[in-house]
Amino acid sequence: METKRIVTMRDVQEALTPFYVKTSQVFYLSLVGGVLVFFVIDLWLYLQSSDLTLAANIELVRLLSFTHLFYALAGYPVSLYLFERLFTRKHVHGVPAMTPDGILAAIRLASIVRLAIMEGIAFLGLVICSIAAQNGILHRFPEYWLNSLSSIILIGFVLFDFPTRERLEQICRTRVFPPSEA
Repeated sequence: METKRIVTMRDVQEALTPFYVKTSQVFYLSLVGGVLVFFVIDLWLYLQSSDLTLAANIELVRLLSFTHLFYALAGYPVSLYLFERLFTRKHVHGVPAMTPDGILAAIRLASIVRLAIMEGIAFLGLVICSIAAQNGILHRFPEYWLNSLSSIILIGFVLFDFPTRERLEQICRTRVFPPSEA
């Protein structure tokens, strides 16, 4: 029976090709691109609307804003928890049969899960801004622009966490391999 060799940090570094890094970067840029386009649309709607159509839609925007706040307060910690959870011993760490490509796939999956939750929060905030802009609510109550803060958080997070070879190696060193192996 053949014994499986334990994957080392060096194995992962060799598997971390420029193609893998570029693919991760394209994913991050695509994710932020969609949010930025939606944000520009919201700004355009705001500039095109007036405060004449306020009506009863303020209640809807208020309710959606509280929903967005609840989603953000729950979603951000859940996204970080799931990112960390995908690196537990059960999933990656210490699994002798794990290949370098498997480790990189686990990093990609954890990143996608974390960013998808954050993107959902951002899009909900932007939808609320769209509704408020179309109904003139943002002109009368500019505090509803706070719903776009989740988009700014997402963009900032992507800028901070943007995948480079060094960043991906750092994730491997801190989450996959014990400090003594790195």
